[in-house]
Amino acid sequence: MNQVGDWYASTAPENKYQYNGKELNEELGLNWMDYGARYYDPAIARWNAVDPLAEKYYSFSPYNYVANNPIMLLDGDGMKIFIRDSDGNKIEYTRGMEQSEDYSDFINHTIESLNYIASNGGKKAIKRLTKVENRNYDIVQTDEFSGDSFNPHGEGGTIKFNSTQVNEYETEDGKFRVITAVTILAHEIDHASENERLMAIGERTGDYSKILDFQAAINPVPDDPRRAKEEKRAIKGIERKIAKSLGQHIRKRHNEKPIDKYNSDGPFDKY
Repeated sequence: MNQVGDWYASTAPENKYQYNGKELNEELGLNWMDYGARYYDPAIARWNAVDPLAEKYYSFSPYNYVANNPIMLLDGDGMKIFIRDSDGNKIEYTRGMEQSEDYSDFINHTIESLNYIASNGGKKAIKRLTKVENRNYDIVQTDEFSGDSFNPHGEGGTIKFNSTQVNEYETEDGKFRVITAVTILAHEIDHASENERLMAIGERTGDYSKILDFQAAINPVPDDPRRAKEEKRAIKGIERKIAKSLGQHIRKRHNEKPIDKYNSDGPFDKY
């Protein structure tokens, strides 16, 4: 709520960047927040117009904000990957950025992982997700085993990531090999990149059938052949490049079950 009137005085410079860091536009006395694609009226907590991409996302109200998930997501200005830990701390990721002692372990783990993925076969995918307009991709912390996932939504997508998980497998020749968290993240990054690639095709051609099929496939629907096809593509894509570069287990199918799951000290650590 804005405090305005002669009774309210402050010696601080006027701050026009307020809720969500968006600029307050006071022209014509409207006092709307400028979100770029549309304006938000904080007095009535409503948008003054529908989402300009509403016709592409029939499952959401045209007046929705961040796919109805303001706790986990935020409306930036596009062209961003955000990393958010379980305490609510968030940063914007840029390729090649350095870790910091001011960041949580999860945020530093994720920065390290993304930089490695970009340098070892996933550069195109990372670039695609950081250069897209009108959508953001969020990587959020989960402590669940097998909680890693990619969920597309109208504003981009969300990746859930356990940055210390290790999956151990027994190979056909009786050996034991692992996949660490960085390789698991590479798999989800590939899903997110494919989502963005197909969305761009739809925007360019007006045919959204491919992205709709993809988003239906990525949802956990048992025995959906589209899901099996997409998971196989991701396994053979960036996941395999990262696994090979680190000497880790090479999966052949998505339903290959690990014999054990445990936490390590970081995304590259086996123990």
